[in-house]
Amino acid sequence: VGTDGGITEEQAAAVTSIGTWFKGNTTIKYFDEFGKFTNAQSIPASAFEGDTALEKIDLTKVLSLGSKSFYGCTSLSFEDLQLPNLKTLGQNAFYGVKVKKISNLGKITSIPDGNYKNSLGVNEEYLESFTLSDTITTIPAYLLYSCKNVSEFNANWENITSIGKNAFDGCSSLVIEELSMPSLTTLGIRTFSTVKIGRITDLGNITT
Repeated sequence: VGTDGGITEEQAAAVTSIGTWFKGNTTIKYFDEFGKFTNAQSIPASAFEGDTALEKIDLTKVLSLGSKSFYGCTSLSFEDLQLPNLKTLGQNAFYGVKVKKISNLGKITSIPDGNYKNSLGVNEEYLESFTLSDTITTIPAYLLYSCKNVSEFNANWENITSIGKNAFDGCSSLVIEELSMPSLTTLGIRTFSTVKIGRITDLGNITT
């Protein structure tokens, strides 16, 4: 794949599931042909886990990502991660992957909580920008935990109803001029620890 002419569109279209065929593969570097797998765009859990040589893959048509889909793919990098067709996202899907910008998470309605690691599991040193889909109203715990180089976070704050604990804890480069969250009902501990906030005008209906 990716080095000897690849596969035809007909061959790719005949595949309905990739299972864990590629798990632990240490030779594949490029998988641009994956975009041709039109009937296998749901990536199961751990599908590419441990693929330490993988540098590039076409994910623009992906519908779902299972947990640990690209766990440990330390050579994989994205200047701008765009998943316009995504509907579901598993925990630590990109654990250890180098992502500079996340600008499109498609149509997902939720992001799983992190666990002392940012929710997607991306390499904290590389991430600089994150855009939250308008379809998401709950910011999970540890969303960008320890992502110290994130300087830009875009969200429709007025629609946010809940923010989990430590969601932005450690985002020391993040500056928010004004924060207004009229729909907020739940706010976790240390949510904005180290974030620079100029003004808070509305914390909605939280009681504690």
